[in-house]
Amino acid sequence: AGPRTMTAPIPGVVAAVMVEAGDTIEHGDELLTLDAMKMMNVIRSPWESTIATVHVEKGDRVAQGEPLVTFVPT
Repeated sequence: AGPRTMTAPIPGVVAAVMVEAGDTIEHGDELLTLDAMKMMNVIRSPWESTIATVHVEKGDRVAQGEPLVTFVPT
């Protein structure tokens, strides 16, 4: 299995990023928070993995389907 990319489930503004490239994460760990229509939505990891790339930073506006984080399997 190769790298997997998590995309934005909804459009919004990145309010916080809790991970960086090289971090090892567990299933359910917080990755980032999206502010969508004044509601904070915590985006959690669906996999146990290592962060390869973080595609966004705080303040970025994202569209639904835009890449957020790429993982490499552990």
